[in-house]
Amino acid sequence: MKFMIIEELKFEIPTEFQQEFIRKDALIWTALLREIPGFKSKTVNINKDISTEIIIVIYWQSRMHWEAIPKEVIINTIKVFEKEMSKTGIVIGRPKEITITELKEEVL
Repeated sequence: MKFMIIEELKFEIPTEFQQEFIRKDALIWTALLREIPGFKSKTVNINKDISTEIIIVIYWQSRMHWEAIPKEVIINTIKVFEKEMSKTGIVIGRPKEITITELKEEVL
């Protein structure tokens, strides 16, 4: 039976910085993810109920693929993203919430 991983990250971003956050996320994170085996897709949305919350959902082929991402790649990409965002005058911290869900692929 095949399972896929759904990774959900929530960030608290002031509304005036959200478009820049989304743009830089696409240039840095999405570009990297597309090169990683097992990456399926990604969505980025502004929460309709909490206007300062950005929700990123990443779909992975399997837990094995998700866990195989080298930690140094993640750490380096975080540094690059934070440096780029600091140029806009905002400091991006860690996500305020991270949820990992494992689903049978046939459910989707």
